Amino acid sequence: MQKIKQKMRGLLILALFFTAAAGYAQMAGHEAGMAKEDPVPFTRDMEKALQDIVGYVKAGSLMDARSGVSRLTSATDKVLPHITDAALKTRLDTAVNGIKKDVNSGAADLFELEEKAESLQKDIQEAREKLRGMGN
Repeated sequence: MQKIKQKMRGLLILALFFTAAAGYAQMAGHEAGMAKEDPVPFTRDMEKALQDIVGYVKAGSLMDARSGVSRLTSATDKVLPHITDAALKTRLDTAVNGIKKDVNSGAADLFELEEKAESLQKDIQEAREKLRGMGN
């Protein structure tokens, strides 16, 4: 009985070791893949989605504006990990979430949205310049 318990403990330790090793390998592969991804095209996607959102809100098409917000959020999520400037990262995240909140609430004020879009546009351009300077 004692030998069986020892073997079971050994197998359990071995299984935990391989599970942990596989998890670390997967995480390392994800980080390496992210580093190779060029974020600059995603800044263009952010700009296009932002333009679409403003256009849809002007036209009164809230459903299309919400679709644009989804595209903007997705592109932003792909860009943010590559930005090293904490202040810029915070501004981008805050602006995108503000626009998302306004559009999804259904009460997007066009004047306010245009101001937020203009500010976000400047931050997107700054992000693109910094990302190009990093050699990405």
